[in-house]
Amino acid sequence: DYSEFLLYGKLKIMVVVTNSGEQYYMTKTECFDRNAAVKKLIEITKICDHNNDGKLNRSESVQAAKEFERVAKKMLRSDASYVLVYANIDRFKLINEIYGNAVGDHILHEIHAIVDAELRWDEVSGRIMADNFGILMRFHSLPKLDERLERISRQMEELTDENGNRYGITLYFGIYVITDRNIEVSTMLEHANMARKKISPGYRVPMGIYDEKDKLRLGREKEL
Repeated sequence: DYSEFLLYGKLKIMVVVTNSGEQYYMTKTECFDRNAAVKKLIEITKICDHNNDGKLNRSESVQAAKEFERVAKKMLRSDASYVLVYANIDRFKLINEIYGNAVGDHILHEIHAIVDAELRWDEVSGRIMADNFGILMRFHSLPKLDERLERISRQMEELTDENGNRYGITLYFGIYVITDRNIEVSTMLEHANMARKKISPGYRVPMGIYDEKDKLRLGREKEL
């Protein structure tokens, strides 16, 4: 989150001041080239994320979710095709019970780093609450998406404790291929989360795809 932006005269250097007081600098190119600017801001966001200890209280979780929605909304202004992924860590409560909250927070931090490492400059991820993540990714096809999510999942499976024992982490994904950009990102997340609760056959990772049946079911639930 950025509290202010300052542009230094003819030098054309922008200073990004975060809420924690840290300062980062952007070059002339990064200031005036939209793609370069977005890439730099995403890098700063990742740095700030890696500098915290992974703990989020309820208020911070809401703020983090809103920040993800804000950045995703900006990216969706482009003409590129996107998909919104809702990722949930299976039985993460059990990991917290076995290893403790401190280890659990560290694992969440590692998972976020793994997801971020897979993303392009025009994609973004964010922890939206508890053990759930939102991921905005460029969309080419479901097989291609399945391939990328499998790379993330394989790395999750390799996470181990200090004794080399695997945590046994599995991610379940809900997929909303974005066709309507007029709805809020929060609604897109709801669609993806609904899809996560069903598993579509034929993919390498456990994921569900939002479709028209889900849309009708969501409409009925709102009516009730």
